[in-house]
Amino acid sequence: YQRRVRGFSAKKKMNFGFKQSNILGSVYTGAKVSFFENQNYLIVASHNNLVCYDLINKTSFLINCSIKKIIHAFAISPISPLAVVADADSLYLVNLKKKIPISIVTIKNSITQIAFNPSGTHFATADDYDIQIWLTPNLSKELYPLKIAKSLKTRFFSPISDMCWINNKKMICVAKDGASLITSINLMKPQKLIGHSAGIIACFAFPNKIITITKSRNVTFWKSIFSKFIFEKKNPIKKHQIILCADYLEKDDLLLICFINGDAMLYKAEDLSLLYEINFAKSQINACKIHENGNWIVLASSQKNSLLVWDWRAETPIIKQQGIQLHLNCFNYSPDGSLIATGSADGNLKFWNVSTGLYHVNFQDHQEAISQVVFSPANNGVLITASLDGTVNAYDTIRYKKFRTLKAKKPCQFCSLAIDSSGEIIVAGTFDTYEIYVWSLQTSKLLDVLSGHEAPIVHLAFNPTQQQLASSSWDTTVKLWDIFAAKLSSETLSHSADVVTAAYRPDGCEFCVSTLDGVLTFWNPKESAILGIIEARSDIIIGKRTDFLRSKVNTNIDKYFTSICYTPDGSCLLACGKSKYVYLYELSQKVLVKKFLITSNEFYEGVITNFRKVSEIGVIDKEQEQKNKKKKKMILPG
Repeated sequence: YQRRVRGFSAKKKMNFGFKQSNILGSVYTGAKVSFFENQNYLIVASHNNLVCYDLINKTSFLINCSIKKIIHAFAISPISPLAVVADADSLYLVNLKKKIPISIVTIKNSITQIAFNPSGTHFATADDYDIQIWLTPNLSKELYPLKIAKSLKTRFFSPISDMCWINNKKMICVAKDGASLITSINLMKPQKLIGHSAGIIACFAFPNKIITITKSRNVTFWKSIFSKFIFEKKNPIKKHQIILCADYLEKDDLLLICFINGDAMLYKAEDLSLLYEINFAKSQINACKIHENGNWIVLASSQKNSLLVWDWRAETPIIKQQGIQLHLNCFNYSPDGSLIATGSADGNLKFWNVSTGLYHVNFQDHQEAISQVVFSPANNGVLITASLDGTVNAYDTIRYKKFRTLKAKKPCQFCSLAIDSSGEIIVAGTFDTYEIYVWSLQTSKLLDVLSGHEAPIVHLAFNPTQQQLASSSWDTTVKLWDIFAAKLSSETLSHSADVVTAAYRPDGCEFCVSTLDGVLTFWNPKESAILGIIEARSDIIIGKRTDFLRSKVNTNIDKYFTSICYTPDGSCLLACGKSKYVYLYELSQKVLVKKFLITSNEFYEGVITNFRKVSEIGVIDKEQEQKNKKKKKMILPG
């Protein structure tokens, strides 16, 4: 959409209708996985978002449901594009096609299991010990669409581990201590399945049979006689590993069982004959699913942040994704905008396809954290990375191969990187020796070492139109170097606080510097004159952190920008820092135009702006909040 900003001329309009389309780096964080739309789409939970994978076109997109905490469970209706999503204290009803939440209900206890009945008229939710059956609403507008049809107390001594529907009226729930209960929406006497010697991991129910899988590696079959289920047989699994999850496909009688060591085994359920075995990520598998065609199996691991859709008959991957396990330190777009390169704290370099949202190449050449990644502006398919291990690597993004490794004369840690417009000169700044190293990419020769800073060099940038290098440091200065001249010269731009980052305007006629006191300073790089400043501290909104010892009014910690970038036309500036917003400034009048929300996940520190919800320990949950209220109640005499 287009919005006319106050103070702009009538002819000038800007488009601010940006929305999140995908999320990269976070693949799977927990909960079960589910198929959607004739099982052509796979939906998984990633923190507080749902990510949908198109298994036919091999693409992904984000379903942003405005969920405020990490997703614990979700389920999809079999007859309509509705999803029920639960986090720690809320239940959301989501329209998957429009990608919007329809209704939100606050719940007392955290929900761990959600399941729809076969006709989609009801769905059941389970916390640790209780079950609630809800009426599935229509897509039409209602004041209170979510209504409870029945509440049931299981009286289990351990939490519920799984539940599923037998038919449209009856359902079964099982517990971690081996207890099980069959109940109904109608007034029917509950039935217990007695005979489990250990805790039940999963159960699969149908009108004529029930299958339960226990921790003791036994698969128990129950058959239906006169509306009652009785014991039929028990088959032991010949593998001495702990079972974490399982899935069953009735059409082909396939049973998929996943173990704690990462092994996934596919059996013929009738006699437990092994059909296929695969080891996934050498870590525990948290969720698994069998596609209705019987050829594809889905494996997900939250420990490795990875997802695999595998064709076990052809032994080929349909979709294979592995996210970023440690902190994401840096990323950069390729010149044509088709690729994104990310560098993480574990030294992994990943390439992501922007159009599909999938990663396809991973490099592990660095021994320490990657501090910076930069694509060559010459658009020659070259990517440069700098790391704290003291090396600078060059990669060919066409053949996906490393072809250069640049090192300094003495051990150091590189924390900043830049490459000139021709793609021939590489410069890297150090964190410990306060020097700038200059190399030739073609010959791998060290050309020069620039010194003059008295603190770590946190940012380097070449002027897009002139032969000028700008180096920013924590010593409150920015130095402008003419490294191509016969005689090396530099000019110093002083600031009132430590310099955090800087950026050139695309035409090279303006230079913006962000400092630790929350000020954006605009310079003319030719004349070294200040063009203007923006006091941004009043604009930056930060949330409460557990290490804050001062009140919200008096604190100015983290009220500065750590990354800034000009728009292609140079009329606006994008800035972000330790806040949940990205800020857009209009530069002709130096005013804040728009704030873009990055995340609403209250799991992260600094997202909650209500300081009453955060204590010195962390975010206050409902139980802790109720205890605090009881303490505050005054007891009157008598």
